[in-house]
Formats: sequence, C-alpha cells, structure tokens
Amino acid sequence: MKITIIISSLLILAKVHSFAFQVSEKDSLLQLINSEKDEKNLADLYSELSWVIYEQERDPAIKYIKESIRLCEKINYIAGLANAYNKIGIYEKDQGNYDLALKYYKQALNLLAKTRDSLEMTMLYSNMGNVYKSKGDYKEALNCFISSLKIAEAINKASCIADALLNLGLMYDHLGNDSIALENLNRSLEFARKNNDPFQITRALKNIANILSEGDQRSKEKALEYYRQALEVDLKYGSLGGQSTCYNNIGAVYADMGEWTKAEEYYLKSLGIKEKLKDKRGKSIVYENLAFVEQNKKDYKKAAGYFEISMALADSIGDANQKIDIMKAIADNYYLMGEYKKSSEVFAELYAYKDSIFNSDMSAQITEMQSKYESEKKDLEIQGLQKDKKLNEQEITRQKMVKNFMTGIAILILLFLAGSIYAFISKRKANRILAKKNEEIMQQKEEITSQRDEIAAQRDLATQQRDIIAHQQKDIKDSIRYAFQIQTALFPTDEDLRLILKDYFIFYRPRDIVSGDFYWVNKTGSRIIIVASDCTGHGVPGAFMSMLGIAFLNEIVNKENITNPAQILNRLRENIILAMKQHGENVKQQDGMDSVAVTIDRQALTLEFAGANNPLYIVSSHQSAVHSQQFSPNNNTDCRPETADFRLTEIKGDKMPVAIYTRMHPFTNHKIDISPGDLVYIFSDGYADQFGGPEGKKFKYKSLKDLLISNRMLPMNEQKKILAGKFDEWKGELPQIDDVLILGIKI
Repeated sequence: MKITIIISSLLILAKVHSFAFQVSEKDSLLQLINSEKDEKNLADLYSELSWVIYEQERDPAIKYIKESIRLCEKINYIAGLANAYNKIGIYEKDQGNYDLALKYYKQALNLLAKTRDSLEMTMLYSNMGNVYKSKGDYKEALNCFISSLKIAEAINKASCIADALLNLGLMYDHLGNDSIALENLNRSLEFARKNNDPFQITRALKNIANILSEGDQRSKEKALEYYRQALEVDLKYGSLGGQSTCYNNIGAVYADMGEWTKAEEYYLKSLGIKEKLKDKRGKSIVYENLAFVEQNKKDYKKAAGYFEISMALADSIGDANQKIDIMKAIADNYYLMGEYKKSSEVFAELYAYKDSIFNSDMSAQITEMQSKYESEKKDLEIQGLQKDKKLNEQEITRQKMVKNFMTGIAILILLFLAGSIYAFISKRKANRILAKKNEEIMQQKEEITSQRDEIAAQRDLATQQRDIIAHQQKDIKDSIRYAFQIQTALFPTDEDLRLILKDYFIFYRPRDIVSGDFYWVNKTGSRIIIVASDCTGHGVPGAFMSMLGIAFLNEIVNKENITNPAQILNRLRENIILAMKQHGENVKQQDGMDSVAVTIDRQALTLEFAGANNPLYIVSSHQSAVHSQQFSPNNNTDCRPETADFRLTEIKGDKMPVAIYTRMHPFTNHKIDISPGDLVYIFSDGYADQFGGPEGKKFKYKSLKDLLISNRMLPMNEQKKILAGKFDEWKGELPQIDDVLILGIKI
C-alpha cells in the first residue's frame, strides 16, 4: 500500500500564518491595497496578499508577488525585495523549476547580506536546501540545512530551529538513516510544540509517523497515534490537503496490519477530499490502494476497475513510475483471476514500456552524469562531521571511476549505434534495388524466353543483396556478442569460482545475448562475499546497469573493505542514486536492481544475508538460527519439511530495490548459523516468473522450492542440469520473458 510522503515546504515570512485560507483576510488586504498610497506599504501588502491566496489561487498569487517585486525595485526597498524573492522562489520550486528557484533564492541571499536579517537567512537556507535535495545534490542540501540550524540556534528562534531540524530529519530519512532521522524529527516536534505552531507540529507528526509505519506491529500502532494527532490539527485549521494525506496514510497502515475494512474506510475519506482538490496524482494512488483492498477481499473484478481508473489518472499526468507500478499490479491481478494469457501480455507490455523509458533516456543520462562529475570539484566541508569528510574522499574516487566507466560505455554505444545505422541504410538500399528489379521482371514478362540470361543475372544481384543484409545482421549480432564478451569478462572466472566456492553451480540464461542479471564473487580472509542482482531492463540496457553495479561492488568491497551484506547494499544504493542522478519525487525513472548479498565464513560456520526484494533459500539437515533485528520467523521464513532430516528455510529480503524508492531505510542484516553440507540458493525472479506448461502459467516460487528439495541429494552440477532441463521443458515454444540466474553453493 502506498503512503503519501510529506515534504517540507517552509514558510519564509516573519509572520506565521495558519494554513487555512481565510476569505476575510483576502478581502481586508484588497481593501487596504485600494486605499494605500505609500509604495513601500503597497509592496508589503501585495506580497502578503500573494502568500495568503497562494494555496487556492496560484496564478493571481504569482501576479501579485511580481507586482511587489516591481515596486520594491522601483523604490530600492531591499528588505521587501528579499522577502518577495524568497516567496517567488517557493512558487517556482513547487512547479518543479529548481534552477529558477535557486536563482531567486541566491538573489535574496545577496540582499540579506546587506540587511543582516538572520531570521530571513535561516529560512532562506532551509528553502535552498530543499531545492538541492530535490535536485539530488545531497552535499549542498546538508550544507544549507546545517547553516540554517546554526543561524537559528544563534538567534534562539524556536520556529526556525524546528524547521531546520525537520529538514535535517527528512534528509537523513531520504538517505535511509531512520535512527538519526527520528532523532531530528522528534527534536523538531519538541521545538514546534514550544512555539505552539500548528503547521510545524502537524508536519513533524506526519513525517515521524511515515518512518514508524515501516516498522513492526507496535511501531505501526504508534504511527497511527501520530497520524491521528496530525489529523486533529488539520481538521481544526481546515487544511484539506493535510486531511487527505492523513486519511490515506492511516488507511495504508491499517492495510499493512490486515484490517481491510478500516483501510477502505479511510481511503474513501481521502479520495473524497482529493476529488475536491482535483489532485490527479493523489487520486491515482488512492484508487490503486483501493484496488489492493479488493484483491484481498478476492473481488478481482472490482480491483481491476480501480486499477483501470488509477492507470488513466497516472497516464493523464505522465507519471511513468506510477504507471509501471500499476501495470505490474494489473498483471498480478489477471494472474489471480486465472487469466494467465492476459497476465503474460501485460507483463510483456510492462517490460517493453520500461525498456522504452530506459533506451530513450540513456544517452541523456550519460551526458548528464559526465557533466556532473566533471563540474563537481568542490569538497564538502562541514565542521565537526568527520564522517562526511571521509565520504567526500570516497566520492572523489568514485567520480574518477564513474568517469572512466562512462567513457567506455559511450564508446560502446557509439559502436553499437553506428552498426545499427549502417545496417538500416544497407537494408533499405537493398530493398529498393530488389523492388526495382522485380518491377523490371514484371514488365518483361512477355520476353522471358529471350531474356533468361538477364533474369538469371537479376536473381544473382538479388541474392547478393540478401547476402549483404545477412552480413549486416551478422555484424550487429557480432557487436552484441562482443558486448557479451566484455560483460562476461567482468564476471569471476570458473577457476576463481572453484577456488572460492568449491562445490557450486551457476545456472545463467540471458533472455537476449547480453543480460541484466549478474553475479559477483570475492574472498577476504575467511569470508566469501557473493552478490546476485537483477538490474532494470534486459539486453543492452540491462547490461549497462550490470557493468555499473560490478564496478561499484569492486570499489565497495575491495577498496572500502566492506563485507557486511546490509552495508554493501546500502553503499551500492547510494552509488546508484548518485550515478543515475535520481532526484527524489521528481525522478522520471527508478533504474536500479533487485539484489541479494551473502557473506559466508566457513571457519566460523556463519552466513550473513541482506536482500533487496529477493530472498535466500537454505536447505539443511537442521534448523538454522537466524539473528536479525527485523527478522521474524512468522513472516520471514518458509519451512517446508519433506522428511525428518532436513528443512528448507526462506529468508526474505527487504521490500525495496537498490535504487531511489518511495520509502528507503537501511537494509536488514540477517546472521545464520550453518553446518557442513547445507545448500544455499540465491537467484533472480526470471525462473519463477517464466510462463509455460500446458496452461501457459508462471512456474512460481513454490515449484522452484519443490524442484530444489527433490534434487537436494544430487551433486551440484547435476542439480544445474535438472534446472536447465526443467526450464526448457516448462517454457516449450513460449518466449523467455526475462533473464534467469540461479546460484547454488554447498557448504
């Protein structure tokens, strides 16, 4: 279920307004404007009126703030001009015009250097930090938020301290550090209550609840308590948007708790308000949530209706990420309805849609990434934060590595595109020649006998042209095969795998020649680190992502000496977000990967595991002990005893990818005791999701478990042969829909 994220949007005025729009206040300001003659007072009135009506009447609000700017410039009213620049910066930020917003903020900052207005400066730094955060420039964002907090503490202004702490909390939450995020948000709530500011109180409550809602049952109940406190404030002050957010998020928490009737009740309340606000994106999210409720009621037809409405709304606003989520949900819904053919068709459309987004944006992303890493030369210097200094040194090393890597990719892309263009031109030329010759043959039909030699010559020419086309197609395939050689050269060799893993198998079946699935193995002392990942897309786009992932893993493990699986995935996610320039809410795509990271210590007989959407299977002759803060035997293991002397244990990964995501928190590290003879399996979703069999259904994870269990006593290479044979038998004549990777290790 989707929770609406509350983003901080700071108030820049020295005066604090309630967030309810008061008609009487608007009318009073208009009357004062009509009677005011002093241009300085008039500029302040226009600025005040703009802010009062902004939430309800945005076009007139922008008109009034521009009039205030005009008057301030005319009479050289510096304080008023700085205040107006602040406000129009907020308006531009809300519209997604980040560079323009920063332009206005910096103009305001230059003016405030003359007025030495510390109150305005602390709020301005907070606003600039939020824009940098949306742009994905987290170093500058932290710099601005800390500057804001220092100034606020220096002037001992409770409201400004509350805002600065809230922004720092949101920043750390965005980076996946929940503990530091909650510490800052709770301090923000404390200062907001001291200041008795309802706007600040409700923002802090909602953001604390958002983090708690991702925890266990007790945390979810605490989240409901915070949401209800925030709702009371929103109801008191008439904030429709705030009420709608609270109702949706309360519904999402009840859904996570399995209380579907209550979830539906609150979703419908949220939907009613979003209808009034004409919030298309919000309506799309609520309709999707309602569809999930109907799925759990087994009313798949009604769920399909809700999904259809949600998709139409997402399509109308061009929200690609929302469309991808809904398409996957629709495919799953068809599968639950037993309409397997339709489910397969929607999955095919989903993969095609994701590939089209990846391919259309790939060139632009590479250019943007190259430009960013060449221009970002300034080191982050934050006094007293030694950790940030260390991260800065790592960032410089990573930038150099990415720059070299991008150069290689650019060359590979140019070679591939050149081959494709040349093949297309040759094919079109050949088709024109064939068409012309066929026309001549038809015109000379009556003279066939006398022109046999000429016809034979034409046939020879046609054969030559077909040979040219075939040759060009071969060149393209050879280029992709060469790309495959480059990709597989980055994989560990068979000799290295035998030395490190000893008794193992790898079943690796790309859908195309190159693959978005990859595996990575290394050894540090007695610890063996294994990573198996499923990247966004497949074919050439997926291969690019896999090569980027392998490069980052080499740096994380070999240079940073990180062997803890959860820390590996956390650092890999940070590098992917920075490399792909993913910008929070405004990122157009969420390229990344589903991953499993495992560290095996054969001397200590322990295994550590962390997963991003994908699980780990262990087949053992005893019950393994699993130690994890978030791990619960009731919902993270699936034990399937077939005989008394063994069991299959499933340990599930966290429900988030290694990429930008709606909710990000540190990956969970599970520690398991193992014994000699235990079998460990990690994999991508390609095998279980393959359609086939007599009814064209998915193979599914249950069948995969049964297959692994039934062959557990066989040597590892025999297990691989059986997996390959079963896959081909199940797929039959149907196309392979995704890359396939299964890695098995015997302890």
